[in-house]
Amino acid sequence: MRSDQLSDAPGRRSSSDRRTPWIYRVCDGASEGLIYFAVLLAPWALGTTQPWAIWTLNTNGYLLGLLLCIKGLIQWGSGCRPCRWDESPVLTSSAGAVDGGKNRELGRTSRSRLPLCLGLLTIVILGYCLASALNARATYLPHELRFEYYDAIRWLPHSYDRPQTWQFFWRALALACFFWAARDWLLGKTRAERREMPSASWADKDLSGSSDGSIGAMGRGPSQRLGRLVWVLTISGGLLAAEGMVQRWSRSDMLLWIVQPKINRTAEGQFGPYAYRSNAAQYLNLVWPVSAGFCGWLGRRAQIRRSRGLRASRRYLVLIPFIGLMAISPVVATTRGGAIVAGFSVLALAGVSLARLRRGRWTQKLGVVLLFLIPIELALFLGWTDLGPRFASVLSENLSGRSEIYENARSMAEDFPWLGSGPGTFMWLYYFYRGDRSQSWQAFVHDDWLETRITFGRVGLSFILLALGVVATHWRWGRGITSDGLFVAALWISLGGCLLHACYDLPLQIYSIQHLFLLICCVAFSVVRCPHFGRPSYTRP
Repeated sequence: MRSDQLSDAPGRRSSSDRRTPWIYRVCDGASEGLIYFAVLLAPWALGTTQPWAIWTLNTNGYLLGLLLCIKGLIQWGSGCRPCRWDESPVLTSSAGAVDGGKNRELGRTSRSRLPLCLGLLTIVILGYCLASALNARATYLPHELRFEYYDAIRWLPHSYDRPQTWQFFWRALALACFFWAARDWLLGKTRAERREMPSASWADKDLSGSSDGSIGAMGRGPSQRLGRLVWVLTISGGLLAAEGMVQRWSRSDMLLWIVQPKINRTAEGQFGPYAYRSNAAQYLNLVWPVSAGFCGWLGRRAQIRRSRGLRASRRYLVLIPFIGLMAISPVVATTRGGAIVAGFSVLALAGVSLARLRRGRWTQKLGVVLLFLIPIELALFLGWTDLGPRFASVLSENLSGRSEIYENARSMAEDFPWLGSGPGTFMWLYYFYRGDRSQSWQAFVHDDWLETRITFGRVGLSFILLALGVVATHWRWGRGITSDGLFVAALWISLGGCLLHACYDLPLQIYSIQHLFLLICCVAFSVVRCPHFGRPSYTRP
């Protein structure tokens, strides 16, 4: 079917044909600016660990939520719906009749209920946090080292520290607003994209030259908004990695050379704007796989265009140095967990890339292997001298003293099995669960899965896992931006690495990492596979 045979249903005028109200365009542009501001602020504001940075990011999220509500009201009041990537076109024949077989499949896609499911789960999780704060069982009095107890409904979620749970709720509300506002902005089409037909991304088989259209999405490339967002993330992450390396080699114990933290006062424990070097590695390990997948998508698109005699931009090559800096940073930062996750991500991306080239030439496969070996060798050259002894001493250090934390935390999990102790309450409760008074008072478990189980209980943790499962199924069953499989694999390698690191550290307790994790989930919940298309074809040009 040719691209000129794709059109809207006969006799029906799309609401997106009307001119978008100017106030909607202003709100959309403001949303884009606030999203970029949040992406840049989160890591550079000392990892968003200070109250001023946390509330700045919270306010940014609330403003994005307000703009999202205003855009929704404008659409409802004006009856105008701007063009979006999650709108499914209707396939028609040249005579105007609907193509029955293909339209039936599009009908199933257009009836996707995944955004509704995730929206309901978002409300349930926020309601769970709100109920815990309103139905508080106690408030901790730090100066008196005791709890002040209240009457609470025990079969409802409740909290053992009302102020901390309220803080957690306001942060969760800001993150929810950011997630849905970012997704709404990502799925909107730019002016240049609106000039194209709604189904142009599905008709790119003419560009790719493939008889089955299997590489149409790669021939077309990512949407402009998705591209700009990944470019901002990559450049910011690369600069953060470079600054962290220079700061480490200069032996400065001042974050960004301007602030000395209250903890980890030595240069060896810090990296860049993060007082805890492992948090810096966790942030960068979230960014660079996404950037690498995006770069591979652009490279494949350029290869397709050049093989058909068309011009292809090579600007994506600028991303490679930034990706390399981020990939080697966990080793330079001498963080064991970060180095393990970075190695896992490199091997996973290399495996996916080679699997997609299994019918390609051996020179292409060799190039992929060398491309992934270079950062590994460079990282070992720059950082293994300091990191090697840390790996050798991991057993003698008793997991850096975390064994006793895990033992005490498991006792807490047994006392709060179903509804938990309340979001954000671990730190104050842990004081009373220490085996003896000589043990240190810990603010985190260093196992986010166990800490979430303690504070949310099995019920709350189930809601969170369900939401993550809905995001995971979107690429197969949802609607959105048609994407290259390598890019989607990179998204889940990034998220999977963070979830793996959460088994023995605290990435998801740091606001900037929570923020980035949800942003990548937002991207994963906005991209979809190419409909009707099979496995990419890698024939030689």
